[in-house]
Amino acid sequence: MKRKSRDEAGNIVAVTVNDAKSILMEAQYRVDELNRVFHIDRAWRDLETGEPSGKSEWDGTKGVVSTVIEYGERGRPAKVWNEGQNITA
Repeated sequence: MKRKSRDEAGNIVAVTVNDAKSILMEAQYRVDELNRVFHIDRAWRDLETGEPSGKSEWDGTKGVVSTVIEYGERGRPAKVWNEGQNITA
């Protein structure tokens, strides 16, 4: 089953996909004042127990991997940071 949560502006800010036994995928999205996604946290869980695993290098949140998007002057993505410490420009 797939479940989406929306904010007041109608942006999807969370998605969860699960089966009868466990959560298969979980993600949270943060949007800016222009309704652009700028931060994505995806759940990182132990497959056996379902407990959170590790922590984000971005902000230390337990059990997630993060992607951060920086927008340039023209409103287009300029840089993307991911957990591998890679910055794509």
